[in-house]
Amino acid sequence: MTFSSPFLLWALGLLTIPVIIHLFEFRRFKKVFFPDISLLKEVQSKSKTKNEIRHLIVLLSRMLFIAFLVLAFAEPIIIIDQDKGDSNDISVFIYIDNSLSMQSRLDGFDLLTQAKQDAFEIIESYPNETRFQLVTNDFHSSQRLFIDKETFTSRIDDIDLSPQVRKVSDVLDFHPRSQGQEITNSTFYLLSDFIGNLDSLPINDDTNSVVRFIKYGQEEVPNVSIDSLWHNSPIIQVNSETELMVRIKNHSSFPILDLPVNLYLNGKTSSAALVNIEPNSYIDTLFTIIPDQSGYLQGMISIDDSPLSFDDKFYFTLNISGALDIVEISEINEESPFERLFDSPEYSFKRMNSNQIRYDSLDNLDFLILNSISNYRSGLIAKMSDLAASGKTILITLPKSFDTGAKSSLADWLSISINDWDSSSLDVNRIEMNDRLFMNVFDNQPSNMNYPSVKGHWPIAGSNSKTLLQLFNGDPILSSIRFNESSIFVLSTPLLDVNTNLHKHALFVPSIINMPGYNGISNSPYYIIGTQKLKMTNPKSERIEILSRQDGSVFRPGRAHDGLMLNNQINQPGYYRIQTDSSLHQLISFNYNKSESQTSAMNVQEIQSMFQLMGLSATAIDSESDDLAAEVYTAEFGFELWPIFLLAALTTFILETILIKLFK
Repeated sequence: MTFSSPFLLWALGLLTIPVIIHLFEFRRFKKVFFPDISLLKEVQSKSKTKNEIRHLIVLLSRMLFIAFLVLAFAEPIIIIDQDKGDSNDISVFIYIDNSLSMQSRLDGFDLLTQAKQDAFEIIESYPNETRFQLVTNDFHSSQRLFIDKETFTSRIDDIDLSPQVRKVSDVLDFHPRSQGQEITNSTFYLLSDFIGNLDSLPINDDTNSVVRFIKYGQEEVPNVSIDSLWHNSPIIQVNSETELMVRIKNHSSFPILDLPVNLYLNGKTSSAALVNIEPNSYIDTLFTIIPDQSGYLQGMISIDDSPLSFDDKFYFTLNISGALDIVEISEINEESPFERLFDSPEYSFKRMNSNQIRYDSLDNLDFLILNSISNYRSGLIAKMSDLAASGKTILITLPKSFDTGAKSSLADWLSISINDWDSSSLDVNRIEMNDRLFMNVFDNQPSNMNYPSVKGHWPIAGSNSKTLLQLFNGDPILSSIRFNESSIFVLSTPLLDVNTNLHKHALFVPSIINMPGYNGISNSPYYIIGTQKLKMTNPKSERIEILSRQDGSVFRPGRAHDGLMLNNQINQPGYYRIQTDSSLHQLISFNYNKSESQTSAMNVQEIQSMFQLMGLSATAIDSESDDLAAEVYTAEFGFELWPIFLLAALTTFILETILIKLFK
């Protein structure tokens, strides 16, 4: 047994007070002689003995009262773990879950506020010399260091909600022990709602570690979230109808009725819908938009759902194109099927002869068609490389014959093999309908479909080649060739009546129409916070910045050959402007990770089982404890005996009072 306040034990000297009082009660009496009173003396002797016993009992009760009271104030403790060591050897690791689900409210306070208050009480139960480590989902480098109690207190007030989501194993691995530091006694406190924290990754812990956790919130929090958004148009054009699909999820065990869903475009209400969602299910809601001008369109989907609101807004951006710039380079003098196909206001179509190419006029095009070119000069190949690297779409239709060396030059550039001409008449027998080129072309594959046919083709093959239309003999007639981050289409037969009927088949129009937007690496309607790399057309400018449209903050991203590196610099949802030399390069949007929208949490037993799977033994602490600090102190250092001694003092005081009344 030890004492938290041993300096109070000096008060045991007060035990002399009742002894002194008792001694003074034996006063000296004057002798008075009476006649023969022998019988009386005998009675007096017996009474004196009884009184002395009574006085001794009262004296003992008074001394016990004082002793128990002093011991109670000295706070005696029974140490449970004798090997724990002193406070200088103890490291206390406290993890506060500040993920978005901790904004849920219980008893009038959000869970994060409750966790922060409990963290205060935990550290108060430890001596000032104890080393602390405060960790949140942010995983700042400064959180890897041990701090004192005063620094801990100052930092805890600054904790705010974070979009980051961490697994339990990642949290525990953030301890300095994982970086090779020699730490023998560690106590881990995890304060979380344990939503999305399930992790069965084993942790080999060979140290003397203690794990304690506080579970906050209910096992199920009612929540509805906007999960995702998509559209099926490779290119969205001005005055063209586009369908937006929005997925809304109900994470509750009861149905949601008549939930308003609002669509905003450029900050203005565009349309609205009422949805009903079954328990633990989702619904896809359709919105139709018709943009009236080119450029970037800022959109937002909004719902109103309590108590969790972080997933009630969903931001997206759409790049609205004007007339698509399409260039065909050909050696064929007759009217091209592409010329007829793109003869509409949505397209700006130009056709030029292969002998009269102006390469500078190709810089801003959207779709390049090389129709039956027999000679692929180095300048043309270099230009195609630049266009493909910038995300432009290229279609190559192979001619009936090549100039000397042209076939091998093209094959080398595409990293494919082009074998000898095959004059066989063959039908197409397979369509790669899962490829996005045929998006919305088929609801399902018809059983008796009339396929196009060819009367000669170039058999091609390559590891980076994907077959989109396949002939009966297994050769591709239409392929997509991977070139860096873009795809180049190769049609292995000329689009002439003597060679194929593909250009007159119903499949031709939707296939070619979808090609300009096929690569689309810079047209993602949104990104998720936590995304580290943006695949997009990399600006040639040396100066590039990302500007938040919400608060005006600016940071410079890292560069990659196929995009930009974010390095966790984006942590708030909304719109962001990518600019080069103060000019707009691209407008993008970010949304929270929806993993925390699933609000079904683990119970205490499941949490303990999770730690058991990780090789750890964990103890639950009641979040509603009236004296959390005392509970933590007892768990860490031992049982406090002061309540027992205080009760004993009260008992002896009552006993003394009763005895005095009885002995009168």
